Amino acid sequence: MDGRRENPITSRLTGTYRIGVSRAALAEAKRLFPRTGDYMAARAQALKLRFWPGGAGGQSVDINWDWIQACGNLGIGELRVEDTIGGHNNLRIIFFKPDTNKANLCEMPTIWVLRVMQKKRQSFTHNDVLIFKARRERIMNFFYKKS
Repeated sequence: MDGRRENPITSRLTGTYRIGVSRAALAEAKRLFPRTGDYMAARAQALKLRFWPGGAGGQSVDINWDWIQACGNLGIGELRVEDTIGGHNNLRIIFFKPDTNKANLCEMPTIWVLRVMQKKRQSFTHNDVLIFKARRERIMNFFYKKS
């Protein structure tokens, strides 16, 4: 040992990215999954984003995702959950990958969960897209814009 202490945040993290969750997405997930077991199963699905877009460190992770075309080039995508959790199928975890991570607390870049929802239509509604963009803007203003 050279006398340096390990950073307790990064020493236990695996994957390529940290996962941040917006407060609104957390509230939606708790409403959608009132049972703790279901909530933790959805959390485990969201944590697959740590290894986005494919595998990391020789690990292979089954991640079914795509960018949301209606959001343009804003870095907003959807993680498709194929499992039925809490009686809900066709679940989507909407995430945002910023281009910069200047305000990060550790060396790993962050992917932000914007929304957890059950998709009932083939495409997203206009209101869904507005919600995604507003939550992205809030995260950008709070974590990435210089004061």
